[in-house]
Amino acid sequence: MASKRVFYGRQSKGEDVQKYSIDAQKTLVENKFGNIGLYFQDIGISGTKGLDAREGLRNAVDSLKRGDELVVAYRDRI
Repeated sequence: MASKRVFYGRQSKGEDVQKYSIDAQKTLVENKFGNIGLYFQDIGISGTKGLDAREGLRNAVDSLKRGDELVVAYRDRI
């Protein structure tokens, strides 16, 4: 099975029109890395919340297999 890139984006409340919007994050990652195999996101969730409150991040991590890459636009989105 071929490896894949998995996108994770997080958008806090009020960030929908800023550089941290999900669309802006996707564009940045696609321009930098090219083809993305899967997309996961959490919207309206603070970065201070734990993994148990961030379903998108949990699902992104669970989807990873050996050789896959988790890609994010900015480290603070994790």
